[in-house]
Amino acid sequence: MRTLPTRLICLIALLPIASCSDNRTSESTFQLDGESQLYLINATQDSLDIRIRDIAIWPEKSHYLVYTLAPGEHKLEERKTQGRNDYYLFVDAQNFNLYTTPGNRDTITISPKPEGKVSLTYRGDMQSVHEFLEGKSDYFNSHMSDRDGRSEFMITGGNSLTDIFDFNDSLTIVNQDYIESHRVLLPEWYVGFEQKRLDYLNAWYKMNAVLYRTKTLKIDEVPAEEVLRAPYQKLDVEALDMLGNRDYMNFLSQYITYQIDLIPQGESQAPRGSRKEEIARRLRVIDQHFNGELKEAYLTYELSQYIDRGLLYDSAWLDQVKTQRFRSFLGNVKSYYTDHH
Repeated sequence: MRTLPTRLICLIALLPIASCSDNRTSESTFQLDGESQLYLINATQDSLDIRIRDIAIWPEKSHYLVYTLAPGEHKLEERKTQGRNDYYLFVDAQNFNLYTTPGNRDTITISPKPEGKVSLTYRGDMQSVHEFLEGKSDYFNSHMSDRDGRSEFMITGGNSLTDIFDFNDSLTIVNQDYIESHRVLLPEWYVGFEQKRLDYLNAWYKMNAVLYRTKTLKIDEVPAEEVLRAPYQKLDVEALDMLGNRDYMNFLSQYITYQIDLIPQGESQAPRGSRKEEIARRLRVIDQHFNGELKEAYLTYELSQYIDRGLLYDSAWLDQVKTQRFRSFLGNVKSYYTDHH
């Protein structure tokens, strides 16, 4: 792959689109209307196929941005960014793991490497995080090392529930240890946040394993209650600082399913009903288990999914959300299912 003249690369790099500082010290918070900037520079003499995949935007579904970046072209992406999350950048056949928070501004210069491959140079707010993630992907030979093998181990017939819990714990510890070993290179907020995220991701996979084995395969009796609660027993279920993170939101969703399907009390004893009745029951359980701002935010997250998927069978459900900014957000959600089917 050919490179552009050095002088042209330098001129492009001087464009004042993204900050080159990595001295972020303040905490970013969840923002429904948050945005970030990603500035891509093609410093090769070849056209590049660009694909950006993000699945952390409410209502949550896969968002793909696909285009071709011409030689020497630079492109500014104004990205909707509600919380702290990683996402994926594909350049031709190469995969890169990136990170974003509301308000961050970043520049990525794509340069040629031998054998038709490319290398990325990072600048901006997430520079140290992006460099860490690329090194982590190289070290584990995967850009999804925090997830690799978990589902496969769960569905392997010879593994007990204890085996599955132990496997998930070990994979979580390996990834947490890797972050800890690079602490000096990373913003302190990122280290703390990612350590917590991995704990919630771990709990999600454990709860998923229990549900899969007892409800789908029916190969296990429902475990004792202390075993059922073990995946999240040491976690703060209501963690406002994690709002908007994909893995934490998935954890909350699985936690509610878990209370309905497995924990032997209240709503879990009620017989199954219609889809509308099941959603209504789920909303009641959310009301019982969550409080304050987290309940308002999670109800908004869940209701936005129902609107998006054409499952809002009762508009009165929206009245459960009291906070105006969340109500306004729901009022602007459109049904993808209705529009495309």
